[in-house]
Parts: sequence; structure tokens; C-alpha cells
Amino acid sequence: MQLSCTLMYRIAAFSHFLIKEIKIIHVMKNILITIFLCTFSLVLQAQTDKWVYDKNWIFSYSSNKLGTVMTFEKDTMSLKSVKKPLAIDFTNCVLSDKNGELLFFGNGCEIHDSNNKAIINGTGMIEGVIKTQCSYGMPFTQMSTFLMYENSDTIQLIQSDVDKYYEGSDIKLFNISMSQKKVLDKEVFATDSTKGAYIKAVKHSNGKDWWVLVNHRKFDYYHTLHISKEGFLEKKKINYPEKGIFCYQIGQVNFSLDGKYYAFVDARNGLNLFRFDRCTGELSQQKKLKFPVYQADKGDFASGVCFSPNHRFLYACTSDSLFQYDLKAPNLNESRVLIEVLDRTFYDGALNATFYLMENAPDGRIYMCCSTGVLYMHFINKPNEKGKACDFRQHGINLGQYSRNIPNLSNYRLGASDVVCKTDKQNLSENNLHIYPNPTQDILHIEAENGEAIQRIEVYNTIGELVYIADYQTIEILLSTAAFPNGIYILRVEYSNKKVSATKFIVLR
Repeated sequence: MQLSCTLMYRIAAFSHFLIKEIKIIHVMKNILITIFLCTFSLVLQAQTDKWVYDKNWIFSYSSNKLGTVMTFEKDTMSLKSVKKPLAIDFTNCVLSDKNGELLFFGNGCEIHDSNNKAIINGTGMIEGVIKTQCSYGMPFTQMSTFLMYENSDTIQLIQSDVDKYYEGSDIKLFNISMSQKKVLDKEVFATDSTKGAYIKAVKHSNGKDWWVLVNHRKFDYYHTLHISKEGFLEKKKINYPEKGIFCYQIGQVNFSLDGKYYAFVDARNGLNLFRFDRCTGELSQQKKLKFPVYQADKGDFASGVCFSPNHRFLYACTSDSLFQYDLKAPNLNESRVLIEVLDRTFYDGALNATFYLMENAPDGRIYMCCSTGVLYMHFINKPNEKGKACDFRQHGINLGQYSRNIPNLSNYRLGASDVVCKTDKQNLSENNLHIYPNPTQDILHIEAENGEAIQRIEVYNTIGELVYIADYQTIEILLSTAAFPNGIYILRVEYSNKKVSATKFIVLR
């Protein structure tokens, strides 16, 4: 009898344990499903944000019968020949829509759609004598750039005119309807000579507006333009501490993907690095880096500059040499490494595949065009790696068509920064946002204390990338952070009264 009772007790205990384990497994199953769904949702959102507006690049040349479209899918790149598109010489601007389909591209003189048809009012964009040169595109590079806004049918094009002396005149903004394929109107910002200006755009600290820097080719001053989807908001003309030298040779300007750095390079003024303030749109902390300058006996002397995707390395080139600088090094000039020298192999007759402009691509690589109009491009396969581990592939891509340009791109994925600008304080909610627990492991409670319904939440990582976005109509939200890696995040909340709250939270497991 005693043995039987003991056995029954053990069976009962085991049954209780088994039921408990089954419940745990069931709970774990639900948690895993939830994590999967959240992860899938975040990955889908990330891919939607990551592979769209700069997904397609287009290349052609004035004498080509065909062009080439370069398309990016996740970490791959593919090339496709297309019927002769708009003739593109140096200036190359291109934009895809929210579904990743080629939308518009231009050469500074005309804007065409994906069917290579000029859009309404999209021709004769350059005025004066230079109009006769439009079949060859603009004579200088980086003179046009597209601006895109969330949930808006209107995009914008910023462009600098060139006069009959190729010295520059007006800076213009064109408003373009995506659905109508039509230039709606234009606005002139400045009428002083910008001498074939370099134009580059970066997101404002609020993650919605744009700063556009237009640089005089002498690099003695620059225009900084604050532009929203409603139009032009502010313009500043700012002098550099040290006057530059006008340069007929071709150079480049570029922002780091996080918007914190700006660099310019050309044969006369060398390589210059700045910090950039996304609140004020101004440059500071100029550093002139060790870099070769023009020598009369070297002939053509094109230059290019670009930052690695992780913002650590700066790449700069002359026509025949590529250098890397480590921005984390105590001494930037001492960190300079010669990555590669032009191999002087002749291509397409008697032309070298010289080094020239560089741009970050959606696949994480940096691509480089040639200044000589050959069939080839170069690329840096692992730009986040130090020194020659960056794996530079000289003439590593055969475009199939002649080209000497690369699209002038902006980082459309850059979100709001964790800095609240003084000019934005009037838009902030007077009451603090209530979140808990902080740090959190898997669920973040978000409560509005101002009585207004929350319309949208956005979550950014510390480098400004949008990692989550959702629309609501409630005063309390339970946000799953199960798929968020450990780290610090910025939560931005928009209310029904158009006010905004922003705060930080930590995911820690």
C-alpha cells in the first residue's frame, strides 16, 4: 500500500511537471511567433525603406545608341541595357518611386520618365546660350539633385544654371508632380554666379525637411538652403574662413550617410573635411587633409570623395590614386593609406579607366566612375574595412555602354537626429512623453500625457536610421521591442494636434 501511494505521488508529480512544461512550451511558442512576426514586420519595413528611391541608377553618353540601368536588390546588383535614353554627359540625377520603379532621370537640361519621354515642361531647363549644349548634358557634375518627401505626390529638383561662359548663374527649385509627370513651377533662390556649382542634399535634423548645400567652385562661400515639401524656407550665404582657388578641373562634394560630415575635393583646393550641423545647415571644424594637388605635367586631374557606410573611413581619389583616411585616428593625415594606383591599362582604344566620382550604393558598396568615357567602372567591395582590406576592384564592372558619370544621390533613409533644434522647439509637446520600463526587454509602454491621441510613432537607431514606423489613433501603445537589438533608440511621437514629442529609450536583455 505504501509503495502504491508513493508511485501514485510520483506519477502525479510528473504529470504536474509535464503539464507545466507543456504550458511553458505553448507560451514560448506564442512568444516565438510574436518575435517572428515583429521581426518580419521590421525587416519588411527596413527593406521597404532601404531599397527604393535610389534603387535604379542610369548611365549613358552623348553618342550612345543604348544606355544601362543598374538595379540594386538587397545585397546584389544587376545591369540591363535599355534603348538610347537621354544623353548624359557629366550631370546625372535619377530617382525611383516608393515601389522601387524608375521614376525620373535628368541631365540638367531635360527630365525624362522611365519610358525615356520628356515630362511636361521638362525641357529647356537651362536658359540662355548654353541651351544649345543641352544634347550633351551639363558641362560640370553634381549640378542637379532630387528631393523626395513622405506621403507626397510632389518631388523637387534643385539645379544650378550655367551661363555661356560655363560659370553659373541662377539656383532654381522645380516642383514636379509624380502622378502627372509634369513640372508644376520653378523658384529662383540666388542670382549670383556659382561657377558651375556643386550641389548636395542631406536630411534636416527633423528627418523630414532637407538642407541643400550649393558650393561655389572657388570654395570661398556656399549657399545653404532649408527646403520642405511646402517649398523654400530659408537661405544663408556663408563664407569659408579661408578663400579657395577657382578650379577648372572637376571635383566632388559629399555627405556621410549619417549627415554629420561633409567633404569637398578638387585639384586646386585639395581635400577638406567639415562637421555638419543638421539643425543650422552650417559647416564647422574645417580640416585640410594631406592630398595631391594639380601638377601641370599630369594633364587631366579629376577628383572624387565619399564616406564609408559606417561613417568611419573617408575615401578620396585623384585620376590615378585612391586614398583612405580613418576618421577615428588621432591624426587624420597620418592615417592616410594609398589603396590603389591606376594600372594604366588601355581600354576602348587609347583611354585609361581613370578614377573619378564615388557614391554609396544600396548594396553597401562604393561605386566609382571614370572621367574618360569608357565602358568600365570601379568599386570598393568592403568600404567599412580598414586599409587594403576594403577590397578595391579596379575596372571591376563592364557597363556595356560608354559613360563618365554617376548619379548625384542623397541618403533618403536618414531619419531624425537625437538633437532637438532650437527652431523646432515650438513644435514640441509641452508635456513629457511617459514611457516605461526604461530600459526595456520586450515591451515598451507609451502613454500620452497631454490628452491628445497619438497618430504616429517613429523609432530611430543612434545613426539616424528609421527602424520602425506605425500609425495609431490612441493615447496608449504597447510597442514590442523583441526584434530590436540591444542599444539606444530615439522615439518620436506625433499627436493629433500636430505637436511632437521625442525621447530616448534603451533595449537591454
